Order: sequence, then structure tokens, then C-alpha cells
Amino acid sequence: RKLVEEIASIFRYKAEEKKLMFELHCPNDLPIIILDTLRLRQILLNLIGNAFKFTNKGSITFSIAFNNVNPATRRGDLILAVADTGIGISKESQEKLFMPFVQQYAARDANVYKGTGLGLAISQRLATRMGGSIQLESEPEKGSTFTLHLAHLEYESPRHEKTPPQQQIPV
Repeated sequence: RKLVEEIASIFRYKAEEKKLMFELHCPNDLPIIILDTLRLRQILLNLIGNAFKFTNKGSITFSIAFNNVNPATRRGDLILAVADTGIGISKESQEKLFMPFVQQYAARDANVYKGTGLGLAISQRLATRMGGSIQLESEPEKGSTFTLHLAHLEYESPRHEKTPPQQQIPV
């Protein structure tokens, strides 16, 4: 949870600057999850940074869920989703989006949106090294959702079933 709030605080200023709504949806009972926080931080900075880069009006939502919890093995699945109301990505471009150096030419106008085209390729490789993957759902002119799924992660603290399932924090 500490990492989630740190990431959200980094983008609060950007949301104000661009006059965008930035929401964080995080369960109150999110346990302490054992994972590579350095790699996760890099992936989230890239995904949320891209959402801000390609969204000029509307909102960006960062959602976290910890599902398929098995108390016997103390493992569960972490799902992190970044949804925006930005420019979206065509089906043809989605196939190339995770390839190095392709993003800026295939998916988006390189003259308007500066970048090397490496961020998503690196993020996907980091996710793979962590035993996970990043999926994309997008429609041009409506926005995109990038979902990071990390399965079978060990957790330390027990979940408290009596707390509300989610806390919505406009940031």
C-alpha cells in the first residue's frame, strides 16, 4: 500500500496541472505483498505516466485488487489497472505497442508525443520477469486500460474481512 500511495502522490501535481481527475481505487484490506517493488515501481511510473501523457481531458483511474487469495499457501493474485480517457490506440497499433522503438511511429504521432518507444517494451519485460503480464484494452478517441497481472504472490498480513472492500480516493 505504501508504494501505491507513493505513486499516486507523484501524479497528483500532474493531474492538477492538466486539470484531469485522478482516482485511486485500493482495497482497505490490501495485505503486505512480497514482490520486487523496484520493478513494480518502474512499471507503474511508465503506465501512469503514459496515461497522463496521452490524456488531455477527462480522467485517469488507478485500480488495485488482490484476488484468488489462498490462506493455506498465503498467496494471491495482484491486479493493477490504469485506465484513461485519452486518445486511445487502434487495433493495428496495439499489436506493435510492446515492441521496442515502434510505439512512437506506429501507435501515436511522434511529432506530438515525444518518447523513445521503449517504456512499454521494458515494462512488459519487467512484468514477465516478475511472472506476470500486461494486457491492453483500447479504443481510439475513447481511451485505454493497461492491466498488470501478477499471479501467486506471497503475502504477509492477513486480510480483514470486515473492512469495506474498496476505498476511493480522488487525488
